[in-house]
Amino acid sequence: MISKTKTGVAIVSFLMIVTLFIPFETIVVPAWKIRFVDDTGVAVSGVYVEEVCQNYTFSEANICGEYQDSRQLTGNDGTVDFVPKSISLSAVSRAFRALFFYLTLLAHGSVGVDAYLLVTTPDGYESIDLVKYTPGQSPPNEVVIKRR
Repeated sequence: MISKTKTGVAIVSFLMIVTLFIPFETIVVPAWKIRFVDDTGVAVSGVYVEEVCQNYTFSEANICGEYQDSRQLTGNDGTVDFVPKSISLSAVSRAFRALFFYLTLLAHGSVGVDAYLLVTTPDGYESIDLVKYTPGQSPPNEVVIKRR
């Protein structure tokens, strides 16, 4: 006969092991609303904006590219809105992926989150560099584009 204690330990152990395989979400990039203005503060419409993000600890893929809102054009108010971007993996998957990506660090050169906006300005405006998101901080909410 199996004791109640052994049965309880077996059930708890089983549940703990099962939870290691249940995926859970982690936000890679929070919701991001950004406005593009010219050097006089007037909103710039027609700016093409593409959100790119990777979590190199768990994946080399462009996580943002999988979302419908990853490519947008600013409207009359000069803004674009991006929903939060997340990755969903189990604890076991995260452990194996992190180990793999740390072991191959020399090949791909990075771990952690890398997120930025690729921006194509309309005619009459200077081009701009990437708009970077720094993990742990609020994303930039305004970018000034100089007229030519």
